[in-house]
Amino acid sequence: MEENYTFKIYFPGENELDKTNEAVDLIVKKDGKEYTGSLITLRHLNELFVKNQGTRECANGSYFPILKQIVIRNLEKETIKKTLDDLIKRNEFDYFFN
Repeated sequence: MEENYTFKIYFPGENELDKTNEAVDLIVKKDGKEYTGSLITLRHLNELFVKNQGTRECANGSYFPILKQIVIRNLEKETIKKTLDDLIKRNEFDYFFN
């Protein structure tokens, strides 16, 4: 079933978006409403663990708190679409996007 929505990545950084190593907000227009959620790539999350080992944050990189964010393999359009389609299909979209 084709879902009816559009999305755009909100990336305030000055550098070019690295689709494999970034944390971004995603703005989704669905059912006449606008929703916002957060995506973080697996690679970026791993780099945060490594950084925290060096800075001694989060018990020397032992954990990373991540509330209502979606860990995603990459920020390619097709990957984001598959993710959104699955969240909608599983009725989990509203948990991550508000």
